[in-house]
Amino acid sequence: MKFIRVIGVSLFLIVVFALLGVYIFFRLHGKELCEQKLSRALKRDVTITQVRFVFPLGLRLDEVTVQGVLKAKELRAYLGLASFVGKEIVLSHLTINEPLFALIKRQGSALSICDIGAANQPVEATAALAIPLSHKFDNSSSTGPSKKGGRAFLIEDMTVSRGRVDFFDFSKEEPFQATLDQIEAKASAIPYPLRSMDTKFHLTAFLKGAKIPFAGGRLETKGWVNILEHNMKGTLEIAEGSGRVQLSADVEAVNNDMTIQGRVDLSHLRTSPQEDTNTTSKSVDELILGALTNSGISLTANFNIKTKLDDIQLNTISFGGEVGTQKEGTLQESLKNIGKQFEDLGKKLSEPQEAPAPEEPSVNAVAP
Repeated sequence: MKFIRVIGVSLFLIVVFALLGVYIFFRLHGKELCEQKLSRALKRDVTITQVRFVFPLGLRLDEVTVQGVLKAKELRAYLGLASFVGKEIVLSHLTINEPLFALIKRQGSALSICDIGAANQPVEATAALAIPLSHKFDNSSSTGPSKKGGRAFLIEDMTVSRGRVDFFDFSKEEPFQATLDQIEAKASAIPYPLRSMDTKFHLTAFLKGAKIPFAGGRLETKGWVNILEHNMKGTLEIAEGSGRVQLSADVEAVNNDMTIQGRVDLSHLRTSPQEDTNTTSKSVDELILGALTNSGISLTANFNIKTKLDDIQLNTISFGGEVGTQKEGTLQESLKNIGKQFEDLGKKLSEPQEAPAPEEPSVNAVAP
């Protein structure tokens, strides 16, 4: 019995001194080691303000910056026990706090991750990191460790908190910009390099933008995606502050062919309200939709989109829907409101614009 007690105490002391040694090592050399390893893996300069050891098998990295790609206030990684028995490095959990980056799509180039400050710079002036979404992407080097002896990674669970992503699309004649703010996301089974694996995800965020529909709404999406096989299945929902759903959709992709089917409240397809109330600065479509919206009637429609997972386009949308009110028995009143709104609209369009008032002569003018 005494022998067993001695063995137990000895093992405990060995573990304590091993953890103490790891703590001291990372306290003295962790910053340089992590910067070197991450820079080599990402092929970008990585800077870290401070690295701390977290019991039992974790690291905390403060103020992480991947040059030209992204910034994060804090990153925590916990090593899984499977790393000691398998051929890959397994992170049981990865937490990223306040990440900040941009997604950019340019004409003739793949979607890429870039630092927000460099989003408007030319392609050759940025250090953007391409996202291998293309269906023609060569994945032969992404199915496992490199031939040089590198080890593959697997993130079992990942959490993103208080993130922000700015999306820029410069591939169109008129550039498009939108922001996902206050991002809260969870994902599981994330391999690196890429290999065939279903990654589950759940994300919520607030949609912002000056010229986009549903601005200010809360976006929620969840499901799974296999980037390598270009398969996906999930749901998407956008709701306003009161909780009323503005858009809901089912999303499915098989071998890169994506179908989006859902229902949309057409009265929310207008962009963010502008401070300019001058009717001459608005199109007839905007004025008509505004009249219908202000009448209190609900405009809803089913929609269907056929596109590609690696190049999502919303150019072709088929609609089919109905016109109805939110409450039964109010249709007659809503129709009266529509008549009044269009009557007011007609008056605004027919009213002549007031000429600017002539300037009054100066009191200091000298008579001829």
